[in-house]
Amino acid sequence: MKKFTKICLITALILILVGGTICVIGVVSGGWKQVDEIGGNSSWSKMLYGVSHAYTGNYFDDIEEWADGKGDWISDSTEYENYGDGWDFDMEGWGFDDAQNWDYDGKGIAVGSDYSQITVGESGIKTMYISIGGAALYIKEAQDGNFGIQKEGMGIYEYYEEDGVLHLIGNYKNRVNDGEKVYLYIPEGAQFEKVAIAEGAGLADLGELDADEIELQIGAGMATSDKINCSSLKVDIGAGKVILGGVKAQELDMNVGVGHAYLEADITKEINVDCGLGAVELVLSGSEKDYNYKASCDAGSINIGDKIYGALSSDAFIDNDAEKDCSLECAMGNIKVSFE
Repeated sequence: MKKFTKICLITALILILVGGTICVIGVVSGGWKQVDEIGGNSSWSKMLYGVSHAYTGNYFDDIEEWADGKGDWISDSTEYENYGDGWDFDMEGWGFDDAQNWDYDGKGIAVGSDYSQITVGESGIKTMYISIGGAALYIKEAQDGNFGIQKEGMGIYEYYEEDGVLHLIGNYKNRVNDGEKVYLYIPEGAQFEKVAIAEGAGLADLGELDADEIELQIGAGMATSDKINCSSLKVDIGAGKVILGGVKAQELDMNVGVGHAYLEADITKEINVDCGLGAVELVLSGSEKDYNYKASCDAGSINIGDKIYGALSSDAFIDNDAEKDCSLECAMGNIKVSFE
């Protein structure tokens, strides 16, 4: 990791500690009571309530059964039932340029509360660009074999399909989900060239995806999957959490800021993980000797099997004469790699 990035992360940690101290002093001094006296019906009070309860009351129950049994890591890192408390994620500019820069004249179709079949051209849908702000996105298998879409809530979402590319965008102004849900239905066995999903502060339940290239951007929200099959998987996490099961890919490229990632994966070629202040756990198919390793760690720690690397003055290289490579870089967080 570049020296400038390390300095920024250390500075951020110091500022977080200072900010936390100020918050504690404010609460002890009666600050929270003063906030409460502003009035329960004020927009400020509603915003505070929305931020702290956006996740617990709306859709995390939907994935509780899926997450059960995925290991102690889920509960040990940050309780996912309460994840998101206190975050006010700015949606401006979030997402993929290809999905945002639309020509809206006659193209954007509003997503309604009733199920609608998506009209598809002769070439079919080969690429999907999805950018969602604070809502929950569910990708599900279609019962009728067609692409379809619907929503729950009052948020504004639009989509269109052109030249085999499906665009779906919406809810950028909402910083909390407030029960918003978007359901995207895809045919059983659908295969894509590329799927790119940007989720701000909501949930992305990917279900089962099969594509040459899959790209995920998770801001302060959460993403889960049952099964992912692709050549290239790229995951960028800000302050969010990603829990992916059943991953099969040739290449994995992951960048984590202060968030968390848990992957159960079979990677056949190359792994690159860059972790700042967050935590990453990889449960890989095969054995430790199936990979060659490069480990770079500053103030954090890297666990590979039963070996621990921390506060390294220089990069550590492990050559197992293997066909697969694994590069792990950690600033002040934690990376754990185990095998099954």
